[in-house]
Amino acid sequence: MRKLLLKVRDVQGIKLYLGAGEIVGMVIINEFGLDKFLTTLLGDKPPTTIWRSGSVAIVDGLPRLVATMSIAENLFVLRKNAKMNLINFSLIHRETTKILKQADISASSDFLAGKLDALQRLQVELLRVKLSGNKVVVLKEIGKLLDGDERAKLLYFIKDMAKSGMAFIYIDAYPEPLFDACSRFLIYNSGHVPKVFYKGELTEQSMQPYLDNRMLPMDICQIFWDKKKQKLPQLLNSFLEKGAYLIPEDPIQNSLYLHQSYLFNLTFGLDKKIGRSVIPKRMLKSIQQEFAIELGTKSKLESIAKLSKKELLSLVYYRVLVLRPKEVVIYQPFIKMDMQLHSHMLELIYRLKERNIKVIILTSHLRNMERGLGQVIEV
Repeated sequence: MRKLLLKVRDVQGIKLYLGAGEIVGMVIINEFGLDKFLTTLLGDKPPTTIWRSGSVAIVDGLPRLVATMSIAENLFVLRKNAKMNLINFSLIHRETTKILKQADISASSDFLAGKLDALQRLQVELLRVKLSGNKVVVLKEIGKLLDGDERAKLLYFIKDMAKSGMAFIYIDAYPEPLFDACSRFLIYNSGHVPKVFYKGELTEQSMQPYLDNRMLPMDICQIFWDKKKQKLPQLLNSFLEKGAYLIPEDPIQNSLYLHQSYLFNLTFGLDKKIGRSVIPKRMLKSIQQEFAIELGTKSKLESIAKLSKKELLSLVYYRVLVLRPKEVVIYQPFIKMDMQLHSHMLELIYRLKERNIKVIILTSHLRNMERGLGQVIEV
């Protein structure tokens, strides 16, 4: 029988029991009320409806390590319960070296925390939580910081920590990577948990009833396109006929010319928009000045073939900013996209919104719809 570490009897209608070694997933449909729940859970003086074995820690992607200090100093000098009047640096570096080796983290004890990559930083934060004596850890949407391989490594790391008697609440909108790690999943929607799924029960189909009627901002619209009900051309043409700009599926391959110059790709279609066969030099200069920070020296490239996927995806969206259509349709944007590119694309979509460009996201996969990104319509 597992040792009980956390018991939430009734906080905003949420009930939760967490035992040593458990990893419980919390799938977010609408995060309204979530911050209040976490504040209550993490508070120094929890209400009587919460019983916990020691304090609860959170790792949420925010920088919690001191960038200018070493890993050893972050682990042993700055941790919450550290009791050191005189610091034996030789000792803490030896201990840190041992801990890093056991955790299979390829960094030295004197390595600056600010130079750690995203995976290493999360691992070191979790190690500090463990050394501080915390038994229960809330992991809040940290998957978006990592790519697929890194997420798998982090989950292995978390499962290994759970074997030592710790317990985790893993909060995310994308449960798929957690299917094998979590013993159960709580569906969280606007301060309530309408359903608990146990391991093996949670699928795209079983989640579908809980994806409806989400409270979302109206400036971006997501349309769930049911292939069985309506053919794509009919739906897509209704937008394009009104002058909407299309970002196709896999836009790097389908909308960029990899062996043409950066400036050619950035301004492709602008000649038609302004009704000129040649784009005036002063206009090109103005565009380069407007995007000087983003472009850097890339605007001088004669070929974009060697740019990274992130840089190429940025170029796709910068082109839309140059053309400034009233509406843009983004077709199947989240399919086969790793989390790092996914997060970057969301930033680019919000840049369109800031320029008052209406964004219509067209997807045939419910699981690829982005929580909190815009109004959801099913057709």
